[in-house]
Amino acid sequence: MHYEIVRTRKHLELVLKEFKKQGWGAIDTETVAAFGFEGEPKAALIFGRMQVSIISMTLPDFSSYVIVTSAFEHGFPSPYEFSQPLNELALDKTVEKVFHNFNYDQMAFLTMGVPEWLNYKDTMLETWAIHADKSKSLKDQAPLIGRHLNETSTVKFDNLADLAHYAAEDTLTTMELRMVHQTGKIDRPRYVVLLREDGTYRKAKFPIRESVRSKALVLDQFHSMFLDLQEYPYLDSVIKAERVGFPIIPEKFKIGYKKAAKDVVRTRLQMYKMAGKEFNINSTKQTAEVLSGLGVDIVRTTPKGAPQLNAQSKMELKDEHPVVGLLIEHDAISTLISNYLGPRGVMYYQNKDTKRIHPSIGSVGSKTGRNTCTNPNLMQQPSRKDRYSIKGCYGFPKLLIKNPKEDYLKGRDALVVLDQGQLEMRVMAGYSLDPIMVEILADASRDIHGENAEYFGVLRNPTAKNLGFLLLYGGGGWMLSENLTMAGVPTTVGQASAYKNAHDDRYVNIPAFRKFLVDYYKANQFVYYASGRKRHLDGRFSDHKLETTLSNNVVQGYGQDLIKSTVLRCDFERPNPDAAALKLRSKKEYWVNSVKEEVELHWHIAAMYAEKVESARKLFKKTNTEFIMQVHDEVIFITNGGQEVAEAIAEIMTWRHLLPPVWFSYQIPFVAEGGVGRTWEEAKKIENVHSRHIVWDANAQVI
Repeated sequence: MHYEIVRTRKHLELVLKEFKKQGWGAIDTETVAAFGFEGEPKAALIFGRMQVSIISMTLPDFSSYVIVTSAFEHGFPSPYEFSQPLNELALDKTVEKVFHNFNYDQMAFLTMGVPEWLNYKDTMLETWAIHADKSKSLKDQAPLIGRHLNETSTVKFDNLADLAHYAAEDTLTTMELRMVHQTGKIDRPRYVVLLREDGTYRKAKFPIRESVRSKALVLDQFHSMFLDLQEYPYLDSVIKAERVGFPIIPEKFKIGYKKAAKDVVRTRLQMYKMAGKEFNINSTKQTAEVLSGLGVDIVRTTPKGAPQLNAQSKMELKDEHPVVGLLIEHDAISTLISNYLGPRGVMYYQNKDTKRIHPSIGSVGSKTGRNTCTNPNLMQQPSRKDRYSIKGCYGFPKLLIKNPKEDYLKGRDALVVLDQGQLEMRVMAGYSLDPIMVEILADASRDIHGENAEYFGVLRNPTAKNLGFLLLYGGGGWMLSENLTMAGVPTTVGQASAYKNAHDDRYVNIPAFRKFLVDYYKANQFVYYASGRKRHLDGRFSDHKLETTLSNNVVQGYGQDLIKSTVLRCDFERPNPDAAALKLRSKKEYWVNSVKEEVELHWHIAAMYAEKVESARKLFKKTNTEFIMQVHDEVIFITNGGQEVAEAIAEIMTWRHLLPPVWFSYQIPFVAEGGVGRTWEEAKKIENVHSRHIVWDANAQVI
């Protein structure tokens, strides 16, 4: 691997001039902990605690350059000294900049004072669009084009030669991935020419000569369009959300931590008293001995015959002795402390300057396109029995106002929290057009979970709700039994199988749609999401596994596409997505799988959406309304516009996707519900607040 080390701003300017001349190139960053955060866990990955030590670039002529900053070693220019020429490149719309995981690199460059990159591409997004089932990591993609990257653990990050080689290989691989995604081929040169600091060149032999030809790695026109219309703008919205950050109330986290710590001690003392001795609760062996001594028969065992005491096993044993319930409670509280309330929980990630947390959001973190979230992970918030009011710790401190009026938050900072009610059921109803499900969901006065509870003869919460969602995808009796038991409703495999059969008998079109997916996949090796993108699978699957995987993917994936449409429509800094979609109207080859009449109707509605979006965005801009997080089917915004903004976003959440649907009909309304409040908890209406709870249906009215 040959590359040139860039040690001065003058040399960087020469390289960037060549970058612009060639029209595009690949870029990557390596980061280290910033001054004052050395030795702290994950500091090099957290916004506000990282700094750029290395920047690598590879150009289409296969020349690679490694820019070294003072964050790596004193004596090199500071990251800020390199920022001005990099800013010029970042803002140049005529030059294409290619990254692999742009989100991470963008946040790294932000610490250098390079706030925005125009005309960028992300080979990680392209990889996901081409084949979502394959790993998106650069290391796993490299072998597909004849490259093998070193494991990060083997790299000596304090050795310039080692780190520079690692960084240059990353951008070279990124550049070649972009080539093969666009053309299906890579023609590697015999020699590479590298630009020196004095403006002269040196010639070096290129280490790999084999060319690459692969149609399977080409990004087709539809998915390229889809990335430009939805995924790249959404990634921009996500990056903006990371910069804005999520407000938290440290004092409330501290109060919750004190309460939880006391409860941990209480549960331990109670267990010791029942056991007649102290024991290591984290030791499976000791805990099993205690349970056995109390007459609890542990049925589950490991493959080697040892007692198994995972969460599932404990839930099955909870009625055998009170000590098991205390074990479950102790585990739950310990998890809340670890993930949220404790010193390494949410408060650990608070930025000292902004006083907010700035989580890293993966815009296509899952195969279906759902978000992921790290540093910290906000995706697993307590949904029921939030005993420590954890959601009340996110947001702004309570205002001391006597007798506040209904919309007292107008003009004050607040959170808008809206959930797309029963989204997966509604999407499945749109695919399957099951007559009973469509009838129930189309009537705002009816409750599908309540009717399922009556039909199955079970409690609405949590049994009927779990049944309703899990059985959409044809899960077997064993899986359903496990899930219900973990939800606190011990259920045998036989009982679960009976529920499955009854569900399929009631909603007959749903199993028929699942079978259609399996048959289509076997014939074509992919299925469509309703948004038109394709879903491939990697490996061999049984018919049952195909049925559950495909149905789950097309439902959850399209649900995610709908939520991303909402975010884009509400982000006044992004181009109007409906206006952009309307420009594709003449591309009839994209809509061949849609019903002609449905396509024409869609464009008629999209034209109305485009006008409404412009009007709503004026309100959002005026009230400083900004998207800050998506958690599953829930979107969260910061605003000072109060109830008016919440209702405007709620209406947009009920709209169609940006593109004409495939295999899907909008016969049922989508629903947005939630509200506005100073905290996440308040906006969700868990406590009494002075603003209306919103339920907005697709007929565009508050009900």
